[in-house]
Amino acid sequence: MLKSIDSSYLGNFISRCYRTFVRRSSRWFSHRSLFHKGNGTRLALIFLISCWSYGFILGDYLSLLLPRLISFLELEVKDIVISGQIETQEVDIINALRLEESKKNLGFDLISARRRVRSLPWIKDVILRKIYPSTLLVMISEYKAVAVWQTDKKMTIVRKSGDVITSFGISELHHHRFSYLPYLMGEGAAKTASEILPILNRYPCIANRAVTYQRIADRRWDVLLKNGLQILLPEQNCSRALAKIAHLQLLWSILDRDLDVIDARLAGRIILRLSPEVLAERREFVTDRSQKIRAAERNKDHHL
Repeated sequence: MLKSIDSSYLGNFISRCYRTFVRRSSRWFSHRSLFHKGNGTRLALIFLISCWSYGFILGDYLSLLLPRLISFLELEVKDIVISGQIETQEVDIINALRLEESKKNLGFDLISARRRVRSLPWIKDVILRKIYPSTLLVMISEYKAVAVWQTDKKMTIVRKSGDVITSFGISELHHHRFSYLPYLMGEGAAKTASEILPILNRYPCIANRAVTYQRIADRRWDVLLKNGLQILLPEQNCSRALAKIAHLQLLWSILDRDLDVIDARLAGRIILRLSPEVLAERREFVTDRSQKIRAAERNKDHHL
């Protein structure tokens, strides 16, 4: 891979050539008489070339010469090699490069192009390299999405820090593009997701069933499971509450039962609430059983 060339590099190159020329000319004249025929002409030429070169560099005429030199060399960008992108479209990267402003590889502004590419939503970092004569290498590093966050019917993708990467439409969720990500709801959920998600991942029996994580008043979490069961976590020591629930799951499989709510908000106590359907069946069963018991007692008294 060749070194990228810009105007400062070319200016330094000309300066080095000039100093080398003067040094070697001095050595040449040191071995010859200054009054030898033709030396006066050579000295005059060296003086004129030195003055012209010095004024050329100080006057920044190199910036005017460089486009003509590039046009002469015809180092056009013909191949763009992009790697590392997953969520970012190649067409968005190419548009951000703005190659139409300078199609020449030698005069392409890497700093401005890198700034534009980094402004794209998913881009964490980008490395641009010129490979002469006609290739531009673009190496992309993207942010890693950790969750989908919904607030006021707005869907966004957030990273580990809680900052929003980008927003998207509900159709993308229906097409399962981000269905693998945890689903957050409520104000402050994105900023505190990095706290609850690692804790919950310690208990796969719960995490593998979790669908939605809802932030309540930006103080505590509710976890909704795939079967509709809702787990109410406390403000403090939610890890301890999850550990108790995981232990009960191991002993009694409470996450697979017909429960509506598991309330762990009170320290040292877990309250189980039946689902409305099961509760109605339970009440009907208890009522019927009570009636049968009373009827049996009346029959027993009658026989006595």
